[in-house]
Amino acid sequence: MEASNPDQLVRRIREQYLADSPDLVRTSLHGHSNVVQMNFASTYFPLEFIQNADDEGASAVRFQVRQIGGDWCLEILNNGRKFTDSALEGQDRDTDDVKDDVTGLCAAGVSPKHPRDHIGFIGVGFKSIFEISQCVEVHSGQFHFSFDRERAEKHGDEIPWRVVPWECNATKETEVPTEIDGTEYTTRFVVRLDERGQELLSKDELFEPLHSENIDRRVFLFLKDVRELSIEDHYSDNSRHISRTDNVHDDGLASSVERARQQFPSSKQETIRDEADAEFDPIEVVELEESLADGTKEADTWVLFKHLWKVPDSIQEDPKTEQYMRGGVDYREVFIACIVDDDGGFARPESGTLHTGVFSYLPLKELETDFDFLVHADFLTPADRQTIKQELPWNREIAQGVVECAKDVLDVVAGHDDWWTDLGVFVPEGQGDTFVTTEIVNRIHEYVESSSLVRDQAGQRIKLDDCQVVDEHIREAFDADQVEEAGANRPIHEEHEEIYQTIEGRKSLGIHQFLQNYDVTTTLEGVDGVERMNTFERVFEGISSKASFRQSNILSTTAVPLEDGRVVGTDDVEQVYLPPTGIDLDEFETARPLQEARSSLNIVDSDLAEKEEIRSVLDGNDVEELTEGALIEEWLHTVDWGSLSTNDRYLVAAILCRASSDGEWEVGEDPPTLRLQTEDGSWLSPSQLLLGEAYDPAVADDTDAPSQDLQAAPWFTTNTVIENRGIFAEAGADALRTGPRYVSEAYLETFDELDVDDWRPFLRKLGVDSMLDEKHTIGALGELFVKLQLEAKQDVDVRQAKIGRDLDVGSINDPDGQIVEVKSTKESKQNFDLNTTQTQLLEAESERYRVYRVTEVLSTDPIVRYADAETARSTGTFKLEFSSSDWQRDSITMAFVLV
Repeated sequence: MEASNPDQLVRRIREQYLADSPDLVRTSLHGHSNVVQMNFASTYFPLEFIQNADDEGASAVRFQVRQIGGDWCLEILNNGRKFTDSALEGQDRDTDDVKDDVTGLCAAGVSPKHPRDHIGFIGVGFKSIFEISQCVEVHSGQFHFSFDRERAEKHGDEIPWRVVPWECNATKETEVPTEIDGTEYTTRFVVRLDERGQELLSKDELFEPLHSENIDRRVFLFLKDVRELSIEDHYSDNSRHISRTDNVHDDGLASSVERARQQFPSSKQETIRDEADAEFDPIEVVELEESLADGTKEADTWVLFKHLWKVPDSIQEDPKTEQYMRGGVDYREVFIACIVDDDGGFARPESGTLHTGVFSYLPLKELETDFDFLVHADFLTPADRQTIKQELPWNREIAQGVVECAKDVLDVVAGHDDWWTDLGVFVPEGQGDTFVTTEIVNRIHEYVESSSLVRDQAGQRIKLDDCQVVDEHIREAFDADQVEEAGANRPIHEEHEEIYQTIEGRKSLGIHQFLQNYDVTTTLEGVDGVERMNTFERVFEGISSKASFRQSNILSTTAVPLEDGRVVGTDDVEQVYLPPTGIDLDEFETARPLQEARSSLNIVDSDLAEKEEIRSVLDGNDVEELTEGALIEEWLHTVDWGSLSTNDRYLVAAILCRASSDGEWEVGEDPPTLRLQTEDGSWLSPSQLLLGEAYDPAVADDTDAPSQDLQAAPWFTTNTVIENRGIFAEAGADALRTGPRYVSEAYLETFDELDVDDWRPFLRKLGVDSMLDEKHTIGALGELFVKLQLEAKQDVDVRQAKIGRDLDVGSINDPDGQIVEVKSTKESKQNFDLNTTQTQLLEAESERYRVYRVTEVLSTDPIVRYADAETARSTGTFKLEFSSSDWQRDSITMAFVLV
């Protein structure tokens, strides 16, 4: 089909549809046009017109809403190549400058563009405009024609009016070329808004398809030629102006990019570029600026990393590739782009209006991803260009081209002195579209996991498997080497924690787990000076943030710093003390208890204990302050008592009494070893002493000892009688010979704040006035009285006997020695019982068997009487009922004993 002029070409195209095409063809085309139009949203067409302008080499695109001939219209202008058509006579059909623009625009499913040079999709993009208009004029070069539903339907309802052209005249308002704001536009589309189009107009806002959510400035990142977009809406009196510049204005960023170019791309990519004889900058810096009607401006700076993907032979030969007009394509460019912050580093952009991170020249708006960067590749899409045709081999292979580009980007960013902290921007989480996750994200994750890209806390590159996320308390208290020395993986750098969490998905190591499960004690003991102070402050800051049970568990194993440099757990030692405050032991004359005992105590480092948080944590976990009482008790374990002056001995008892009275110290089951002074100046253990009248011994205290109402025998204690196997303990005998010993009254004058009500319970807790139960006391004293009398009177050895009697007189197993049974009572009782064994022994040993009766044992003058076997036998078996005359009173009284 040839034509001598543009109008004739338009008529001949129209005649082919109206006259030459069978009804079935026209009806099919009409239906096809309807289906195509249904694939586009009413707000999508601006992107198609921008793309078409870029295909034609336009540097500027303009959208303007204004009235033309009384109708509200949208005009779309660009300064690209003018329309041509090889069907027009006089055209040089062999030159690349001549294309079938009119014929292609009037066709359905046909495009004059070659895929190596253009990005249009088989001629359907233009049809998206019919979502808002039923009359569109085209003015470009010599051509002036329109697609007009009203005119077409005069020839029938089934006329495919979207592809049937009509001649129209250019008016002064629609002529081309036309100059606006210094730009000469060569192509103009006049879109007369139909009812649906007019519904998108607003008095307050831009024409809806021209909003930022429909035309985002990021669109300009991947266009070849378009650098400016102007929008003027006279209906709402709003405007937008977007421009792209490729110059780097920031010297710091320019330096960073230059250093990156030395490592990007990889040698493999260099080989591909050499094969393709391709020359382009592998890293570009693009600035996008937008101005609004109110005078505000917004600007973004982007870094674009560019790869060249080589199309495999198998993909070129695939029928689907040919169907999508990619059969002759050998190479395709692949981009990864990221926004730059004010410091020249990479940033996570705000949620874009396109809601996507994947472009195929234009944004694939239905392809949701969580990318913090943008991906561009020549993905094959459906007609509406909203998503990816996932089943096509071309798309799966070019996705691997994206992955290869991403690998190179990760490598260069990871090794960059300025950019390495932003590595996480290029590691997506993997939420969103299944195809993108499977073909791109998962493979990026595999590469990150297998490569030494991330850095540890010390800034060294390391594999993910060799590091871990730690909480801020570990990070602030320990360096990477210390964590590793303790047996844990090195801490990943804080800037790369998100990468670890994204790929590994493990929880971070908490300070409580680190302290309990790893050998941190050695590390803590290895720090000193200012570092020691800082380390423990951070450690205890972390401990304090945990629940009380976790605090207790941690401190039971480690983290308690002692003043000698050791670090212990409370379970490792008997007792840990906070350093004493306010202890004044200067009154001591011959000793320095604090200094002498300190080396044997586990005392927290005093400098660290001054830190409120450390002291609070320890105090809340049963680490008590070292008190005077606890100090003196510990000191008594090692002190040489004999080396102390009388004043110092008094001080020891007084300090313990005060601590006990104040509730700061308790006398335990094993009281401290100390001596108390008696009224006669002797120094004895508390168990050998009684309370004198000055201590009000009859007053009952909250102790285990009963009040003291008898004075002759209470100096016999559990220690001297029971634990030493009976009445033969030396202390007991000495006590009887010397009489009762009483605590000196001088203690009452030691500290003014202590009175008798403080001293009495304290002394009783130490063992003073501790009485046996009455039965054992009476029996033990009776045996002792008989033993002492026999030894004094007969000058013999008296020993405790075995079953059947109490005492043996003379040598052991001496056949001539007396055997003695002692019956004792605190009363004047005359009658006693003998058990079967005792009676049998009396019968068998009648020659040497004697029964002693001791009455009024607890008095100051006990009475000792005896009867021989013959007398006992005459009174009857088992029951001794003697009158006073039956018993012989020993001629020696106890007076000599009690002196």
